Amino acid sequence: MRPTSVIQFERLYLVSLLVVVLQQVAGYIIARQIFAQIPGGADIAPGMGGFLSGALIIWVLIGMAFSVGIPLLLWWLAARNRTEVAKWLLMVISVLSVLMWLFSLAMLLMMPTVSAGPMEGMATMQAGIIAADGLGELLGIAALWYLFRPDATAWFRTAGPNVSAEVFR
Repeated sequence: MRPTSVIQFERLYLVSLLVVVLQQVAGYIIARQIFAQIPGGADIAPGMGGFLSGALIIWVLIGMAFSVGIPLLLWWLAARNRTEVAKWLLMVISVLSVLMWLFSLAMLLMMPTVSAGPMEGMATMQAGIIAADGLGELLGIAALWYLFRPDATAWFRTAGPNVSAEVFR
């Protein structure tokens, strides 16, 4: 039976991944609005607007695969398959993710304010996305804290080997 800490980890981590998905969808919607505001002859060749829209969709899907797919796999390995390595990989990813969030926050603070044109209000929209990202990071860190509590650590340590030696014969 899984300890309470692992169950709490699952709940918080899945909520943090939901925040990531919502953030990515919001980013996509904002980018679409920005593309829609670009005038027809503004340094974009005829017919490229649709291409840029398609490229944006592909970019968002690739981003989702990496930012949600890999953590989801590691969540399953840690919480359901009892793989301690996954716990540590989640920790490394979280540290890197927090560093990237801090970089995004610094870039936002250095972003000039645009008061007219298609980029008007971009800093405000970006601030909302970065705030949502910060919430996701906080939830992820809180979730990981549960994996390092004594009951979860003992649960990982008492796991049997995941691979039988018979596989290699």
